Amino acid sequence: MVEKERHYKEYEESSSREEEAYSREKDIRESKRGDLSAADKQVLSRLFERAGKSFLESKEVTPYQISKAIGLYIKAEQYAPYENVKKRISKVVRGLDEIRKRRSGGLEQKVIVEGKLKNMAILSVSTLLLALFFVSSNLTGFAVLGINHDNLNILSSCIFLCGLIFTFIYLKNKDKKIKKKK
Repeated sequence: MVEKERHYKEYEESSSREEEAYSREKDIRESKRGDLSAADKQVLSRLFERAGKSFLESKEVTPYQISKAIGLYIKAEQYAPYENVKKRISKVVRGLDEIRKRRSGGLEQKVIVEGKLKNMAILSVSTLLLALFFVSSNLTGFAVLGINHDNLNILSSCIFLCGLIFTFIYLKNKDKKIKKKK
């Protein structure tokens, strides 16, 4: 319970820093009528960068907090008046994006575990062949599971779609593996 309260308090502090940065941006833009000096841009860049950093300071950072931080760092990069600062912030954004992708665990990461690429190839080929088997009424004679022609076509279409998805995931991960070796 104490851990949740601490986490909530940290999130509230981060949100208040974010609000402060956006409020300050609005004030500066209104006072300058859109024409910002390098000093104004630097102030805004630092405010947004600090707000983004605050979302990453808790012990357990959620993918949502990482996404918020990425958005704030991108805003900081927009206002960064110097190229070296823009490059540094851009590097941070890329790193955070990689972390977010790893933590979010999309369909590809749930289906494929590192080193299981060969199994994915076998799975994709076998589902495509199974779909071909079901769609060919001459081979099965509609005797498979005692279903009619329309339902058999729907079943084979679903299996074929799964085969295409597995093939896409396999090829995408194969390309990633090849790029890592280079």
